[in-house]
Amino acid sequence: MVWTVPQTTAFWTEALQMGMSQRTLGQIQAEGFGDVDSLYELNDEATIKQVLQNCKYPPHIQDPAGAAGVMIPQAPFTISARTLGRVKVASSAVEYHRLVGRSTSAQSMQWTRLENFKEQTDAMKTEIEGEDKLKLPLISKYLTVVPWLESFDIYLGSTYGVRKCPMGYVTRTDPDVPAAAPPLAPSQLYSIEHGSLKAEMIARVSHGHALYKLDNEKLFDMMEKATRGTKYAATIAPFKRGKNGRGAYLALRAQHAGNAHWDSTQKSDLDFIMGTKFTGGGQMTLEEYLSRIREHYVSLQLCAQHVTVAVPTPHSLVGYILDNIECSDADVKAALAAIKLDDGVNGMRNDFERAAAFLLPVDPVAKKSKAKKKRGIAQLSSISGDDDSKKPYGGNKKKKVSWKKGKPTWKGKTARGKTGVELRYYQPHEFKKLTQEQIEELKTLRSNSKKDVRGHVAAVMKEMKDEEAAKADKLEELRSIVASIQAPTDSESPFRGGGKVSAATSILKNKGKKEPPTLESADVAAAKLMSYLDLDGGKKKSGGR
Repeated sequence: MVWTVPQTTAFWTEALQMGMSQRTLGQIQAEGFGDVDSLYELNDEATIKQVLQNCKYPPHIQDPAGAAGVMIPQAPFTISARTLGRVKVASSAVEYHRLVGRSTSAQSMQWTRLENFKEQTDAMKTEIEGEDKLKLPLISKYLTVVPWLESFDIYLGSTYGVRKCPMGYVTRTDPDVPAAAPPLAPSQLYSIEHGSLKAEMIARVSHGHALYKLDNEKLFDMMEKATRGTKYAATIAPFKRGKNGRGAYLALRAQHAGNAHWDSTQKSDLDFIMGTKFTGGGQMTLEEYLSRIREHYVSLQLCAQHVTVAVPTPHSLVGYILDNIECSDADVKAALAAIKLDDGVNGMRNDFERAAAFLLPVDPVAKKSKAKKKRGIAQLSSISGDDDSKKPYGGNKKKKVSWKKGKPTWKGKTARGKTGVELRYYQPHEFKKLTQEQIEELKTLRSNSKKDVRGHVAAVMKEMKDEEAAKADKLEELRSIVASIQAPTDSESPFRGGGKVSAATSILKNKGKKEPPTLESADVAAAKLMSYLDLDGGKKKSGGR
């Protein structure tokens, strides 16, 4: 579009535009930059510096009041910092117009558009500076060629070539650029059709520029590195001599991600979405089933970008779920009924994500798995119904200590210290419940070596064995005493009054027989007597005095 003189003057001198004085504009025009389209040449620091130098020290002029040939200096031409900043932005904007094949105009060069343009280009400059941190995706057994191509396209959208343009412009489908540029978006320098500066550059930057070859070679280097060592390296080999990155990219996509691939993929996606049943009787959870539905639906949308596919609407997608979940679980049936009834515009019947979130809590497979799941040994707080917190090594002194996985255990029970603390690993919430004495003992034991811990347990075991030996001696003494008992009558008993010994000797009467008890009966009597007199450490029976 041709600029009129008034439009050009307004661009330079209006306060809402460049804000330059009329006198300075004359100097700029003398420098050869009065035409707005010529500003792209000012997008160079050396040129700008020279223009500023000329404005600061203008050439001498003929003295109008003096004799002929008398030259006097001119006053400097002032360019404010604000004006200089805006001129630099305008210079970049003109260069962008040329890059995407768009003509400048009084409308496109309004400062409201240029200001938004500056913000977006500043963000792109930051992205260019951080480009080295981006990691090129490589084809591997974990990233096969088709998903790699999608990742590579994203990578190219954030990687810039020598023309300061996203590398995605090299791989676009149509190399030709339409002559007519689409209308600009309000207050922006990009079109409504493209939606961003980057997208418009990818769609409209020409392949006929002299620097395109350098970007094409850079693309080939990326692809060679990404396919190195894979079977796909043979596909791009014919393009190696000319380093034709675009040719290599299109060949790889045509051979391994062409229409045949997308046709096959969309068929399998539709088959799963429309035909896969969920009964709740297998290993697949409802969450896994819905996740796979989501994956196939996203894949179907991707297929639609390459081939003609009838992608189900959200309403149809939820309908397939309702039809294919055939589960007898009452909660699942109730949830399905609720989804069917919520058929408003924003209801679950028309929103897959909401419907899926509503179904997850009633997952029948997850409920069964949770019910069958047993706690691991590390989660068991105790294996006894008794309160053993104050009994050393589980409260049972008759069992032997063994070591399992480096931990002292008492016949399956975790060993305890003198404070009753279990000698084991504690979860944070368990550790907080220990007393200070238990914590100190536990720290002491942990600070020692395993040999020292074993020694500590051995010392406790020796003490327990000594107690067992003393008890055995006492039991033997009781046996001998009981064996000598002659089962006296109640009237002869020195314990008339029904005491514990009197009750014990009454047991030994052997149903009224007067002969002395045998040694076997004496043993039985001794055992019962010990139990009755609480010599075994148990609780006293009721009825005694």
